[in-house]
Amino acid sequence: MMSEPMNKIADQTAVDEYDCLIKILEQEILVYDQILESLNIKQHSIIENNLEQMRECIQMEHPLVKTAQKNAESLMNSIEKLKGKEKKDIQNITLKDVIKTAPKNHRNTLENLRRRLRVCLKQIARMNNENSYLLNFSLEFTKGMIQRFLKSDTEEEVLYNMKGHISQTEKNNKIVNVRI
Repeated sequence: MMSEPMNKIADQTAVDEYDCLIKILEQEILVYDQILESLNIKQHSIIENNLEQMRECIQMEHPLVKTAQKNAESLMNSIEKLKGKEKKDIQNITLKDVIKTAPKNHRNTLENLRRRLRVCLKQIARMNNENSYLLNFSLEFTKGMIQRFLKSDTEEEVLYNMKGHISQTEKNNKIVNVRI
């Protein structure tokens, strides 16, 4: 059985680990907020067709993603320290599991951080989906316009006259002059 001083040291070590976990989660939220800001700017760049601003956003996101990856590693290390004595598989432990075993004075803070993380991650996923849709729509629109221009040079448009009969358009209605 542990003596009282050893028990206090173990308790203090656990408190220190939970404090470390809180700092890691706060850093992670800051990084996610910066990523969200970049995604928002990128979305406006896509809408405005501002390629330079889009490039700047992508360059800004690379270090943020690397920082997020480092935070994820630190988070796993912190969880391993907190749960190392248990036989539970560390890969399957969620933040919710960690919160359940946290000291009472850390639970509310950890729960608030968990909620904020969920909100950030949902917003990032939504922004990524929206940006992906906008980019795909822009590409399809551009491809369609190119096809339209090329088609109008090689084929005549088929139109219907007032009687419902097909009438051919004249070659003079070309959009692009191929001889240029």
